Amino acid sequence: MRLRLENLPGHLAGGQLAPIYQVAGDEPLLRGEALDAIRAACRAAGCEERIRLGGPAGMDWNQLGAEAASLSLFASRRLLEIDMVGIKPGRDGGAALAAYAGQA
Repeated sequence: MRLRLENLPGHLAGGQLAPIYQVAGDEPLLRGEALDAIRAACRAAGCEERIRLGGPAGMDWNQLGAEAASLSLFASRRLLEIDMVGIKPGRDGGAALAAYAGQA
């Protein structure tokens, strides 16, 4: 399902979070607003831990599988963020993302 930023708050207020959200766009401020809204909805839904992978340093795709398979000691629900701004997943990343999406 594709959501525009203006429809995101209504979707999140419905109380039924999707297992995966992809936030994309050219405007960093709008991406940040969408991420903030998703994070707030996850906190309200009981996600007590946030794990962020990727970023400017790049992405270790093995870490995605390890985080997805591991259990938290402190939280029953976790938010796993993958920052891919400026990163292309390539073959290994595509396979890791597909495997993760299949588990969600």
